[in-house]
Amino acid sequence: MSKILLIVSIFFVALTYSFVIQPFEVPDENAHFSSLTFLHNEGRMPTLLDKDNLSIEELEAEKIFGVVEGQNKYSYHPEYRVEYVSGTIGKYESAIASLNTFGNRTKYESYQAATYPPLYYTLLLPFYNMANSRDILTRLFVSRLPSILLTLGIVIVAYLVGNLIFSSRKYALTLALMTFFYPMTTYVGAGVSSDNLHNLLFAIITLLALKLVKNGWTRNLSLCIGVVIGLDLITKPQAYILIPILLLAIIIRWRWDEWRKILGSGAYILMPILIIAGWQEIPKLVYGNSAVGVTSYSARAINFGGIDNFKVFF
Repeated sequence: MSKILLIVSIFFVALTYSFVIQPFEVPDENAHFSSLTFLHNEGRMPTLLDKDNLSIEELEAEKIFGVVEGQNKYSYHPEYRVEYVSGTIGKYESAIASLNTFGNRTKYESYQAATYPPLYYTLLLPFYNMANSRDILTRLFVSRLPSILLTLGIVIVAYLVGNLIFSSRKYALTLALMTFFYPMTTYVGAGVSSDNLHNLLFAIITLLALKLVKNGWTRNLSLCIGVVIGLDLITKPQAYILIPILLLAIIIRWRWDEWRKILGSGAYILMPILIIAGWQEIPKLVYGNSAVGVTSYSARAINFGGIDNFKVFF
């Protein structure tokens, strides 16, 4: 009962964060929401070939909140705040609601959307669709709900990691609460950001790697590792960071007399990766730069996906 109470309490704390944090104040939330809107409107993710992917509705709303990319009023001015008013209706709420027209929502004026893989945004679509007829503020806050659930998942995985390492419920609970109350966990977890799904999958890989080190190879463990890596690859290109983490666990666990089992487990890991993410990653690995904007999705900060991610180090 205490576990259920704790989970429910964490959910409502995270929900409160999502209600009180200003729209588009979470890092890159405006770019992620642009991607979600584009996916809803066009039925596909934006790519680097799309010249414009920011809807007029969101652009005008961002101007009101002072968060337009390149003109962000918060940058170097942490004291900046949108004016508060008494009552339950915001000062600019009516003006923002009036932007909710078919033309404003389906016409694009500039480039802003995050050109990431589709999994996170696809998970958000049912929530977005529930509020589809409402104004952009309602759609944004409803679209934040899945991130709260993902954050809750991160906390649960942190508890399992703590229990595996320390074999103590008290220490496991401490680690879970430290994870939840780490400022960026609750801050980013309250907004629309694919980081939340990536962080959950990253946490799961950490748990699985620890299980590998402690208990050794099994078919189910190998398949689970492959599934998680595959899902992360269609969430963010930064999923490649999971590979050295897994390699470290393999090195720590290495037993020369288990080499046949290791090779077999490698096949079980690779199979779900190819099934889940092969359609996206194979073209990037084969064609590299020429695939950008056509068959790949990439973070603009890195510029390219697949093997080109590593070129940033050279």
